[in-house]
Amino acid sequence: MFVYSRDYGLNIFQRKGFFEINHLKKIAISKGVNYLFNGHDDYLLIGSKEGLYNYGNETLTEVLPKIDVLHIFRDSKNRYWVSTIGDGLIVLDDKFKVISRFFKNEKVNVCYNVVQFKEKEFYVATSLGLYALRNQMILLKLKKSK
Repeated sequence: MFVYSRDYGLNIFQRKGFFEINHLKKIAISKGVNYLFNGHDDYLLIGSKEGLYNYGNETLTEVLPKIDVLHIFRDSKNRYWVSTIGDGLIVLDDKFKVISRFFKNEKVNVCYNVVQFKEKEFYVATSLGLYALRNQMILLKLKKSK
């Protein structure tokens, strides 16, 4: 179990009994942690106020520096969708390489969340409303029907 607090940082605990846990170790990350994504048994993605990090094999690796991560989503093709404050929406492949960026130079400054609706259809909640990404990653702003 991973637990983050502003005072004590990011820590790993193991359940000992029904009401007991053992502290195993502290992960050396002092930045404010916004989101934890458990990818598999072998790694944890950590979205912080100052970057995206990968924790695996007892090692902390910087994936994307200097971004403020709000949310991490993995789609059916094992791509990672990283929602940020100020840096738009960043799509990474399964090796954590950037393959697409959306909203980087737009008026949208906050991407809150991404959900996959169909194989090639995603919805993105932003500070300026709801957007859809369809087929070949075509971005459409959704408007309220009258």
